[in-house]
Amino acid sequence: MQQSGLEFANLHIAFQQISIKDACCANRCAIVSLAGKDAQLTLLSGQVVKIKLDVIASFLNDAHARDTITEVAYSFHLASDDGSRLLVNGKPVIKNDGIHPVGEVKSKTVKLKKGPAKIRLEYFEAAGQEELYLAWSGVRFSETPLSQWVHPARTGNQEASADPDEFTGIPLVPENGEAVVYRNFITGVSPRGIAVGYPNGVNLCFDADQMAPALFWQGAFIDAKRHWSGRGGGQQPPLGYNLFKPSPGGPALALLPTPETPWPAARERAPMLRFRGYRLDAKRFPTFKYEMGSVTVTESYQPAGSTAANDLRVTRNLYFHAPEPVSHLYVRAAAGPLQADGPAWKGEGFRLTVDAGSPVLRGPELLVPVVFTGDTATVSITYSWNP
Repeated sequence: MQQSGLEFANLHIAFQQISIKDACCANRCAIVSLAGKDAQLTLLSGQVVKIKLDVIASFLNDAHARDTITEVAYSFHLASDDGSRLLVNGKPVIKNDGIHPVGEVKSKTVKLKKGPAKIRLEYFEAAGQEELYLAWSGVRFSETPLSQWVHPARTGNQEASADPDEFTGIPLVPENGEAVVYRNFITGVSPRGIAVGYPNGVNLCFDADQMAPALFWQGAFIDAKRHWSGRGGGQQPPLGYNLFKPSPGGPALALLPTPETPWPAARERAPMLRFRGYRLDAKRFPTFKYEMGSVTVTESYQPAGSTAANDLRVTRNLYFHAPEPVSHLYVRAAAGPLQADGPAWKGEGFRLTVDAGSPVLRGPELLVPVVFTGDTATVSITYSWNP
């Protein structure tokens, strides 16, 4: 089942009030409701995952937590298809992000002080099976499922692990408001791809061969296990969903002496373009730098919106500097089937607006002339996902 616009459907469980807050995304991909003492997370396919509040509520009145005991160790156990994450009192305890089969059960022990605690379970479903296992255990009780579905490794009280996927298990997750940069072999991009995962759920891959954004996607970023274990070979596809390519390939910049001059074809290294690396700001957002003859270009991306509001977008800012103005220089904003949509254009899976520059639609290509004022020029393009 493909979910559109859903990253984490969150169950907020506050033990003291035993309350449920509906924190699902705005397009209602999932619904949280109360049924007696059970909270139900109902996905669009009809699959129901239950979190039993009556079991969880017993945490506060556990018999062994006497007045003389101020801190007790509890273990939590989590597995899911697709991503999930468990937070206790606002701190991540188990991270199981990414698109993957259910895999093995992950466990973590935490010490909790006597009194109310807030448990937050985050879960999203992108494709395939819909499975979620959550359990807990303590000093005087064994692993007890809190979910209706029980992991195969726990059937009959066995401790065996389910077969993990060979190339899943090290999902990279943006944390603390910072971006994650991943340089490796990424499916659909040249060997010089630089993937960036932003903290709001926007992801992209910049192609340093063509100086162009090759891929955009939402949700989970990428799994590094393929490259960080074993021989580390092969191409890794992005995690997440709603992936789109703004153009089929080729350089992002070109000199076109006449309006009829065709856009340069994709080559292993785009001619005239030289990559000069990137720098990271305080939030680890990269700014790429490259040259085309006498023109120096810096290119950065500013993500905005949220998955919950279903308005994720990212603005691509290009700043040009040259000793003297350069004529007939163009940025290709997109290529492929494009349709005018008011002041914007729609492509296959995306929508874009040109915020700085005067775009020209030339057949299947949307070109933006680079117009210098003195020795500088600016082009700004915002990409979003089709509603």
